[in-house]
Amino acid sequence: AYEARRNLEAAENLSGRIESIAMVGGATKSRLWPQIVANVLNRPIEVSHQSESACYGAAMLAAGEVSSHWNANQPASRLTPVEADVAVEEHLYEKYLRIYQDMTSFYKER
Repeated sequence: AYEARRNLEAAENLSGRIESIAMVGGATKSRLWPQIVANVLNRPIEVSHQSESACYGAAMLAAGEVSSHWNANQPASRLTPVEADVAVEEHLYEKYLRIYQDMTSFYKER
C-alpha cells in the first residue's frame, strides 16, 4: 500500500490530483486490503465486483465479444478512508519513506 502511495504521488506530480482509485484483481476478494489502501492513499477506492477482471476480459475476447458491447457500468463497492486510520497510516508512511531511502542508499553503496 505504501508503494502504491509513492506511485500515486508520482502520477499526481505529473497530472494533478487523482480523486478516486479503481481496484481490481484478487486483492478485492477481501474488504480488508482495499480498506488499508484507501486509508494509506487517503482516497476512496472503487472495488469492482468482478475480482478476476483480466480473466473475465480474456474470456470475453476469446468468445468473440466486442468490447463496445461490454457493460462497463457494473456496480462497484466504494470504500472511503477512515480518518482515524489515515492519521496512523500517515505516520507509518513517513517511516516507510525513511526506511526506503536508507535501503536505497545501502544498495547503491554495494
